[in-house]
Parts: sequence; C-alpha cells; structure tokens
Amino acid sequence: MFGIVFGLILICVGGFFLKIKKNIKVGSLCLIPGVLILGIGMIVVGLGGSNDSSSNSTTSNNRASNSGRESAPVSVTNTRNSPNPETDFTVILTDDGMGAVITGYIGSTNVVSIPDTIQGMPVREIGSWVLTSGRSAVNDTVTSVIIPEGVTVIRSSAFRQVQNLSTVTIPESVIEIGQMAFFGTALNSVILPRNLKTLETGTFAHTNISTITLPQGIEVVASRYYDDRGAFFGCTNLNTVIIPEGVTLIHNSMFGGCTALTSISIPASVTTIGMWAFAETGLASISIPESVTAISIHDRAFEGSNSLNLASQALLRRLGYRGDF
Repeated sequence: MFGIVFGLILICVGGFFLKIKKNIKVGSLCLIPGVLILGIGMIVVGLGGSNDSSSNSTTSNNRASNSGRESAPVSVTNTRNSPNPETDFTVILTDDGMGAVITGYIGSTNVVSIPDTIQGMPVREIGSWVLTSGRSAVNDTVTSVIIPEGVTVIRSSAFRQVQNLSTVTIPESVIEIGQMAFFGTALNSVILPRNLKTLETGTFAHTNISTITLPQGIEVVASRYYDDRGAFFGCTNLNTVIIPEGVTLIHNSMFGGCTALTSISIPASVTTIGMWAFAETGLASISIPESVTAISIHDRAFEGSNSLNLASQALLRRLGYRGDF
C-alpha cells in the first residue's frame, strides 16, 4: 500500500515539473520511477489480496468442516455391563443376617448384572428359581448373567430352565453350587472358581458346555440319583474334561451321555467311579497312572461306551471293572 502512495507522489511531482516548471530532466526523474513503483505496488497488493482471500476461504471451509463434525452425533459404546438397579431384584436376609439372598428378578434386560450390595447389605447368595417361577416355568429372555464377587452360594435350580442363558460369570468367592443350578440352559462355556468345594447333582446337566476343568480343591461332586442328574450328564458337546489330582470320587452319572467325550485322564487319587459315571459316552481311550492297582468301579460305570479300544477295556478289567461296555 505504501508503494502505491509513494509512486503516485512521484508521478504527481514529475508531472508538475514537466507541465509547470518546464523542467524535463527533473520531471522525467520523478515520473518514470513513480510509474514503476506504482505498478509494483499494485501487483503486490493484488497478490496479497489473493492470499487473504484464499486464507479466508480455507478458514471458512475449515470452520464449516469443524461445524459439520461438531454437529454429527457421537456414538458411545458401553463396553462394561453396569449392574442392574436394585429395584430389579427381590431379596431376603441370609440365615445369619449378615447379607442378602437374591430371590427373584423382576427386570426386563436380557443381560442380568447383579449388584454387589442391595438395600445396604452385601449380596451373599443366589436363591432358587431366581429367573423363573418354578419347575414348569421357562425363561427365554435372559442370555447372560454376571454374579458379583462376594457371593458364596448359588442355590439349587437358581437358573434352571433359562433356555437362552449362554454365558455366566461366576466369581472366585463362590464355594458351593447347588443341584441343577444351571440345568437345561444354553451355556456353552463356564469357568469354575478355584475356591469351589461343592458341585451338586445335575448342576450343568443338559447344557452346551464343551470344556470343563474341575478346580484343584473340589471336595464333593454329588449325584443322588442314577438317571440324568449327574453334574454334566447329557452335555453332548463336552469334549474336554480335566480332573485334577486330589479328586477321589467320580460320582454317579457324572459324565453319562457325553457323546463328544472321546478320551479321559483319571488321576491316581480317584478311588471310586460311580454308577453310569461314563455310560453312553464317546470314549475311545482312558488314561490311568500305572501306580493305580485297584479302583472301586460300579458294574454299570461304562455301560454303553462301546467305542473304548481294547487296551482301555483291558486296563479297566485289571482294575476291577466287571460290567459291559
């Protein structure tokens, strides 16, 4: 801008000397540089304006772009299942008055996340028939259950007949799971807590579990009947079973009807194999440590497991099995 003004001044002075003073030399010395300076100044201003325009355009576009981004809705994915509200559950006091027992669920979500405290008391037990109203009732809504740390007991039939229940989180604090607690659900996997001591009759019978590892310190795996009430009876997808050293008894019907189970390793600590414990399975081979010389095996323990190879049959005969395969 200064160059344009200065150029104009020189042009005016040059014109003055040419026209008024008749001094061609001085007039030319002022007029020619003035024209040059004016031209350069106009070019510079023109380029500057173009850059400003481009900058303003860019700024405007950026603002428009930012405005577009700011106005777009933000999608937030909740990767953590927050506990259901306390009002979704009915509760009573534990027998010792030190905690709460969940007795029912009256919510509507398909993922049930149990809070660790309700009405000011820590949740200690999951009661019977929590998601259904009784033996003949069926729940086909709930697909997942999250049990909080602090719960020690899951009572009998707690989640029985919850037909679409495919996942459950059982905390390490649980030491007892009652009979038929998950009977007839759609569970396809489960991790038993390390502190579990008691696994009752039919707990996971007729589920879709494919792999099970019994905890090292488990003491009781009960079965009170000789039918389909073994802990894993009828789990037709069960193909891997890990029984730790320390287990002494494989109970009645425990793995009966597990047709996908083709091999099993029985630890040296096992002294008794109950009635129908491995009846009608897909067993082709059995591994038992050489140090074992005798096991009390019920005469119907392997009934219907006719895929056992000859070496496994001979091993069981040496250990005292007298029944059919």
